[in-house]
Amino acid sequence: MAACGTPAAEPRPALAPPAHEVEVLIAPAADTPLAELPPADDASEDVPGRGALPVARAQFIGVWEDRNTAGMTHFRVVARGGVPTVTSAVESTGDLEHFVVRSSTFVGGELRWKYFVPSTGYTVEMWSRGAGVDTMETSWSNSGGASGEESLLRVADDGAPAPRPRR
Repeated sequence: MAACGTPAAEPRPALAPPAHEVEVLIAPAADTPLAELPPADDASEDVPGRGALPVARAQFIGVWEDRNTAGMTHFRVVARGGVPTVTSAVESTGDLEHFVVRSSTFVGGELRWKYFVPSTGYTVEMWSRGAGVDTMETSWSNSGGASGEESLLRVADDGAPAPRPRR
């Protein structure tokens, strides 16, 4: 079993223990406007469209599309208390199914989130150690025993509405 309780196909490299762990359980709450975030404890830089978040955190903020899923799933990542947090997962095409985001953590520069897919009954866990301007490399595993790697594409920046669903 992986640390978060989901089966893992192969062992992941151990991370150095973080000074502190941040876990955000998803609940209805207003997102923190970037302009109102407290100063971060690590190097910060003004990142266009993302404000003055530390670069390691700001790179995750936006809407990311997984083009390798049937419904081209969109994941929205916002800053909550200065921490990248996945707040929604929804198909952008087909039946536009909304998935239930169960948790989102940011520890040691790694963004990790779990979501439940009602139509299949599976729980999926995804994680990424970094994101570029246009792509986020991720790994994933699901409660059905499958796992793999995906490259997510940025389709909207922070503050921008997610792209319109395609039918």
